[in-house]
Amino acid sequence: MKIYVSGLYSGTNPQPGVGVARSLKAAYPEATLVGVEYSNRCSGIHWPDFDELWLQRPWEELNLEAYGEAVRDVLDSGAYWVSAIDLETMWLASLFPEGHPNLLSPGAAALRGVAKPAVPAHEGLPIRIPPYVWTEEHSDWDLHAFCRRYDWRVWLKGPYYEAVRAGSWAAFEGARTLMTRAWSTERLFLQAHVTGYEESVMLCAYRGELLGCVRMRKRDLTEEGKTWAGDVTEVSEEFSAPLRRIVRELNWSGGAEIEMVRDAAGQLWMIEWNPRFPAWVHGATIAGKNLPALLVEGATGVAPLRTEPRSDEFTRVVLEVPVRAEFPLPPLAEPLAGSFGGHSMKHPSGTLALANRLHKLNIGAGVAETNGANAEAVVVGAGGDADSAINGAAAGVGSLLRNGSGNGAAAVAGNGATVGNGGNGAGPRKSAANGNGRKAHAPAGAPRVPASFVEDLAGVDPAELQTPEWLFFEKTAAGMFERADKVARKLRSDGVEVTNAYSIKTNPDERLIRLARQNNFLAEAISLLEVEKAMKVGFPSEQVVLNGPGKWWPEGMMPRTPLHSLFCDSVADLRRVAAAMERKELRAKVVGVRLRTPHIPSRFGIPVDTPEVFERLIEAVGTLPGDCAFGVHFHMASSNVGVRQWWHLYESMLRWCGSLEKLTGRRVELLDVGGGWFPDDWMEDEGNRFSGAVAAARRHLPHVRQIVSEPGKAISQPTMAVAMRLLEIMDPEPDADEPTEAVVDGSIAELPMHFFQPHRILWHDRRSNEWRPLERGKTNLLGRLCMEHDFVAMNVRLPEEARAGDLLIFCDAGAYDRSMSYVFGRG
Repeated sequence: MKIYVSGLYSGTNPQPGVGVARSLKAAYPEATLVGVEYSNRCSGIHWPDFDELWLQRPWEELNLEAYGEAVRDVLDSGAYWVSAIDLETMWLASLFPEGHPNLLSPGAAALRGVAKPAVPAHEGLPIRIPPYVWTEEHSDWDLHAFCRRYDWRVWLKGPYYEAVRAGSWAAFEGARTLMTRAWSTERLFLQAHVTGYEESVMLCAYRGELLGCVRMRKRDLTEEGKTWAGDVTEVSEEFSAPLRRIVRELNWSGGAEIEMVRDAAGQLWMIEWNPRFPAWVHGATIAGKNLPALLVEGATGVAPLRTEPRSDEFTRVVLEVPVRAEFPLPPLAEPLAGSFGGHSMKHPSGTLALANRLHKLNIGAGVAETNGANAEAVVVGAGGDADSAINGAAAGVGSLLRNGSGNGAAAVAGNGATVGNGGNGAGPRKSAANGNGRKAHAPAGAPRVPASFVEDLAGVDPAELQTPEWLFFEKTAAGMFERADKVARKLRSDGVEVTNAYSIKTNPDERLIRLARQNNFLAEAISLLEVEKAMKVGFPSEQVVLNGPGKWWPEGMMPRTPLHSLFCDSVADLRRVAAAMERKELRAKVVGVRLRTPHIPSRFGIPVDTPEVFERLIEAVGTLPGDCAFGVHFHMASSNVGVRQWWHLYESMLRWCGSLEKLTGRRVELLDVGGGWFPDDWMEDEGNRFSGAVAAARRHLPHVRQIVSEPGKAISQPTMAVAMRLLEIMDPEPDADEPTEAVVDGSIAELPMHFFQPHRILWHDRRSNEWRPLERGKTNLLGRLCMEHDFVAMNVRLPEEARAGDLLIFCDAGAYDRSMSYVFGRG
């Protein structure tokens, strides 16, 4: 018996070839095992269980046609082949579409049935698929919303393998760029993280017959999350019965691993179905479950030696083995000047090159695609609760992106209409006319654009703009403030007043402060200069909230009339405020504290995560005068920590407030809540969720009389845009369908938040006088500055008609883009 085994890489993220060989040698000691590898840098070629080696050129150099014929000759000669490399399995499936009796790996149809991320074949198993979105099918605006919805606990995954945690927008964009280049495709997907313990089911089958399966729980992990130790048990009948049917329907041959996460409720979530044995395969053999031997027995009819169980747990150790004399260690690569030499220990056999070649040959394209109907059920469902997607039925993108019913028809800027009717950023889009001849045309894959943006642009003469120029969206701004006031009035209930406060630091533009005054807002300031500005615009001091660690700056400007409320950022600040009130130097109807949420890094607020600090806080609260009310301020940017996480922190903070009440004897009469909300998240349900927040506050704090909401970012972000012009569009690379770079006359000086959030961009078509949203593409927009990091947009598609001098409008720049912009490079 002669068996070829590939996948011998044995670094920190090993392939299963060596484990398969160990298991087969224990079961068939007389068999000839041939190790197949594509680099002499893979240390597994020196494993002593291999009787022969078939060392090939690296994948980027290999003649695939000739190699395919050689593999065919091997199989026709009576030898068997166990592939332990995902991409090699795909390539072999293209060589043998109908399979080969001696090829112990799945065929093309079976691979399509287990393609990520939907894994169509999982139906019937007690497993759910975590919510996901394909990055190439959705605008960056929608991808950012998906990340927020799942608290930035998301993974960016490649079409075959590789997963990178995307904990911020900058991390996502960097990972997307690297993975797109590495895998030669933009077919990547974002998937929600599921918290729990990892476990797997390994199986082997031959021509649709399930020969054996075993369950393994990870008990120790490497830094990359790979198995280092685990325990092995039987697979339950609840799992094995549907698995047997699925294997039969797929006509599966070869090994496989179903990777899963079991959450706290016991629900299993699918990570992926790998079309080969896992690297821990020999760990199961140690437990008496030799699946490679069962696979060979199923194909040959030759009974293996019995595998005696030695333990139901296994672990790994690092071993040194002799180097084969005929394959001496290769020399280290010549280091470049000033760099570190040596090998990175990342798979040296060129699997990325193989992915590129398979992509060009259109091999594996069907494997990298998911079944359309299945993806529809998981991703583009009609409605559903996004917050229950992890815990129950998967929700549609319409709900994940909080568009109401999932049809994309919800208003974004309070004007009752959006441009576009597709909830997933794809498909046909409608144009919204503004009555003045201009309209926004949204191509497939472009972000939704509020009709009010186009209405506000109606008064702009593109030919007269001196770019870069800030634009104020008057109709959008008015709609945002009116809507916020409407929501607040809707939430008021018996004995509890709900009020908005406009955070001046978010954007101190007087037009926005006036709108806040006109719509019954309070003014929230973090310095006495901001207090002064609010009062100049028309706010009396009794409607000003003073917050932050620098509230005493500049000295001598504290109003003599009482403030609405004042919150202390530290225990020392609290003592200073109490002393100033005792001396009548400061007056406020409400004095309170800002609390720092436990376990979330922040420099603001008073920490409550240790008894010692909490005790000092309680003592300091006792120094406040009895004639002022007591309040608590909670602020955490939901756009940074995620929407679900923010609500979890809010509930936690209410409990801390209850403890503070009991231990200080002071009633919490005012609750000030800041959220750093992204506009779409804040307006997602017309206040329905916030009504629950008000009810929760009353439940935990029965004496609360006023709840102040601070939606500064959510309101101001859509109210301004930056107009820029294209200075130069670089020529595309040979064989490229679009340019990779273009230069604009704006910069990060005008758009400093580019690295934290996407911006919806409108291009002005001079011929039709239309405003067209840019969709995703391959062009990076470079700013005018001589700074390496001066980018204003990544991966956009410029229309073919775009020319130097064309106008681009960068929307969603009315919050920190505006307030943190600076003058640079203007002479």
